[in-house]
Amino acid sequence: MTRLRIAFPTMLLAFTLSGCVPFPIAVPEENPFKEVAEGFFTPGSSTADDVKSKLGEPALQGSDWWLYRDTRGGWVWAFCVGGGYSAGCGALPRTMADYFYVVNFDSIGIVTQTELLSENKLCDIRGICYEGEILMRPAAQSEDTAAKLFRVPPVGCTVFTYSATDSDSAAGEFIIDGEIVGALVGTSGYHLHTVALGQHAWIVVPSREKQLPLPIARTSFNCEGQQVAYLRYSSGLWSMKLEAVDPERGELDIRARWLAISIPEYGEMIRSNWLRDGQIYVTRQGETVTAYQLVESDKVPRWGVRDSGEPCGMRAALEDYGLSPVGANTGLRFGESLFSLVQLRAVCGNESNCTFESVIDGESCDAALGTEIEFQPLSKLLVLEPNDGSYTELFYGEAKSLKRHAICRNQMCIIDIDQLREIDRTKRISQESG
Repeated sequence: MTRLRIAFPTMLLAFTLSGCVPFPIAVPEENPFKEVAEGFFTPGSSTADDVKSKLGEPALQGSDWWLYRDTRGGWVWAFCVGGGYSAGCGALPRTMADYFYVVNFDSIGIVTQTELLSENKLCDIRGICYEGEILMRPAAQSEDTAAKLFRVPPVGCTVFTYSATDSDSAAGEFIIDGEIVGALVGTSGYHLHTVALGQHAWIVVPSREKQLPLPIARTSFNCEGQQVAYLRYSSGLWSMKLEAVDPERGELDIRARWLAISIPEYGEMIRSNWLRDGQIYVTRQGETVTAYQLVESDKVPRWGVRDSGEPCGMRAALEDYGLSPVGANTGLRFGESLFSLVQLRAVCGNESNCTFESVIDGESCDAALGTEIEFQPLSKLLVLEPNDGSYTELFYGEAKSLKRHAICRNQMCIIDIDQLREIDRTKRISQESG
């Protein structure tokens, strides 16, 4: 799963083609945890307290095992370039490899066994696959489970989801219809789900990229009944991809894998809805609102998260103005394109009419009362005001055009709502007369 493992042969090839000859100049650091593994813990007598006093808190733990992670350097590679007076030698950094020390316990916390595993053996031998907080483990399968895997449910669809990459950066949370159902880590396991008839959203969010809006994989799956589908997750240079593959290919891919555990349903209700004719999928769990754009899988994915509730006017921005969601865990924003952001402001100057239609059908949100709005004189600005069950556009255009009407200080401007109404009225009169 380590990216250097993939990149290093490419580096060596590049040096070779350019006249560089690499050769090892140091023995790799072997046997991490050697002192601990060879003499400190005795199966049958050492306790969990003994392990913790020596190694501290585990990086990961199960009901009867603890896991510790260590990184050790490998070979230092030297290279020499050219000959004669222009010859020169240097050294590449050590390659890095992860090692895992697994301590097994009995029911009363006595050590029963210890194992030292390299990274590529952890999934294969122990079925423990993880990257950061993302963990994938095998489900407990009965002997007849395998015979039932490819059975189509009487109503609905059977869907297999699996990863085609061992890249650490591709390990991700696996989300179906707004709910985290498990993890995709490496190429050892797969997930199996049965879904009802209708349209469903499949999304994978990589663990290391949660603060960025770009590297997610997503697709819309429409279950028409009596289907077995295979969705494969893969990692590209700049993006992730989640795509359907033909049944023959999918079945072949998962034959040697194990079935992964799915996370039980969360107690907190997740509300969801499809907008813009199935192009936008939105979810709300508590105060967290997320919007995904699920079309054009060959393009950069658009998505956004807001942890402080739904911004009023969001439905209009997505559906009526065709804007895209932008921003992960930094505040949901909207954009005409990846590089053209739009500031959304919902205003209410009438106490009896502050309601906007929510992104969730049958619900609503109320814009805050006020006589002015705040905005940055950058990008574009969209200002909407509720109006008898609908809304009125007070302004949509370049925010900097309002600077001469507003009070601006430190890249932030304030303008009265009444001023916006007058600007809008003047604009409409000009358009009608012209």
